[in-house]
Amino acid sequence: MTETPASNVAWRELLADARVVELAKAASGVALHLVGGAVRDAGLGRPVHDLDCIVAEKGAAIAGRLADATGAHLVALGGARFGALRLVSGKRHIDIWDLQGGPLLADLWRRDFTVNAIALSVPDGTIIDPTGGVEDLARRRLRATRAEIFIEDPVRVLRLARLASVLPDFEADRETVACARAVTPQLAAMPHERLRVELDILFSRPRLAAAAGWCDDLDLPAFFFGKGAVVPGAANLTLPAAERLDGWLAARRTAPFSPSLHPLSAPDSPLALHWTLFTELSSSSHAATAAQLRDLARRGLMTRDCCGAALRLLTPAWEAPADEIARRLWLHAAGPSWRDAIAMRAALATSGGAVESWRRLEAAMLVWPESTRAWVLSPPTLLSGVDVQALLAIPPGPAVGAALARVRRAQVEGVVRLREEAEALLLAGPAAPG
Repeated sequence: MTETPASNVAWRELLADARVVELAKAASGVALHLVGGAVRDAGLGRPVHDLDCIVAEKGAAIAGRLADATGAHLVALGGARFGALRLVSGKRHIDIWDLQGGPLLADLWRRDFTVNAIALSVPDGTIIDPTGGVEDLARRRLRATRAEIFIEDPVRVLRLARLASVLPDFEADRETVACARAVTPQLAAMPHERLRVELDILFSRPRLAAAAGWCDDLDLPAFFFGKGAVVPGAANLTLPAAERLDGWLAARRTAPFSPSLHPLSAPDSPLALHWTLFTELSSSSHAATAAQLRDLARRGLMTRDCCGAALRLLTPAWEAPADEIARRLWLHAAGPSWRDAIAMRAALATSGGAVESWRRLEAAMLVWPESTRAWVLSPPTLLSGVDVQALLAIPPGPAVGAALARVRRAQVEGVVRLREEAEALLLAGPAAPG
């Protein structure tokens, strides 16, 4: 075990954080240690948003005093064995874990990775490092504290993928990866809420390539989609396609930005886009992708809302339209996340010419005035079903819906803008076949 004074400047700055100072006051002499992500991120020079701490005893009393002093909201977490008290203040929180007289070292050894098993004593700054986490932090290495950690909690397989994707310039220890991959099939027995929390973080990062690469390394496609659904060689295609998507989105983010050029699109919330592209790479057709996305939602691995957004990305045509009317129809089918739909198709394109056609489509649509895009995406209602029945003297039924759809299409195409024009269109008779 290593027990040394904190030499890292960032760790000393963490001890001076106002929240940590308040913690020390509330502890009132009870042994107190900062642990987990706060110590890890501070050691890496990364911002520290939330705090995890361990107290030797009297956790409830300490949490109560801290809540009274700071006005934070107090919430109980977990079960009897590893339960914590969380103090929530705005978007930040402090978790207090009570050892109830138990040994600190045992708590550190039960943690997942060595870089998360470093304890920083408050207020004296002593570093307690039984697992070698300080050295692994310096080497940018993710290593399990013990070989059994993934068997004890298979969700840690996803946590490995998430941390390896997020922590800068980190690599995972080979033995750790092998242990995690062997446990991947056991994820099926874990509560879907816990799985989804990790997956949402994994797939919502601005870049997909790192996450996709770790999914392949840990054999996660077999868990997500079943081995029978994986196209042979798909793993070799995942990383290049993800890198192409990352490049496309990075160029979008660095381009001159004007809010009026980005109506209703959410390029900074890529969860649905990343799930859709990753799933598409593991399926044999767009229809198979849609079925797999629905299955992910059914199993609780993604929310229904995320699944709906992902399915909408599959809706518009997979060949870039060239003329004005076809582009209008494509935009209407794509909906608010039309730029993400274009990005996915460009990332999956198999030729430079196809990529360029999607680039031209995006550029052409961005040139349109915002009012034009808004109209095409969601034309205003000009006629109701009752209006159509009265106008055409027809009863309720499919013919009414067909008439309304005809008006909507004409609006999208730019042919109809006024109620009178919609009425004239319907009175002129049904559209010619084809």
